[in-house]
Amino acid sequence: MKNMVGRRRKQAFFKPETGYSSATGGSLYGIRNCSMRKLKEYHKLFYNLNNMFITITGQINDLEIIEALNKVENLYFATTPTFHPPFLSNITEIRDESTTEILCPADNNEIGKYRLLYYLKLSFF
Repeated sequence: MKNMVGRRRKQAFFKPETGYSSATGGSLYGIRNCSMRKLKEYHKLFYNLNNMFITITGQINDLEIIEALNKVENLYFATTPTFHPPFLSNITEIRDESTTEILCPADNNEIGKYRLLYYLKLSFF
């Protein structure tokens, strides 16, 4: 129930072209209809050297690590596309007022949850 309400809230408040309306774990429909081709395209677009971190722990030789990383950078950065973070250019105003009813499966139809959600647009300047 909580996930259903949260997903519907995001869809009600934010337009589809922003990342804020999306379910981060994906929808059951999206997962069932995902193909290997789509997965590879997504991976190629969003997983590259321009948007990743490397964490190295333990007893290391700093100079050896830097030398190894320089080899990788020189080899791969020339072919790595420029990364443009998704959704940053499409941030829009929150949608107008809306009311949504969500029907959920339940053992007892006499009780349920009610949520009143609102966002305030604050301007200090």
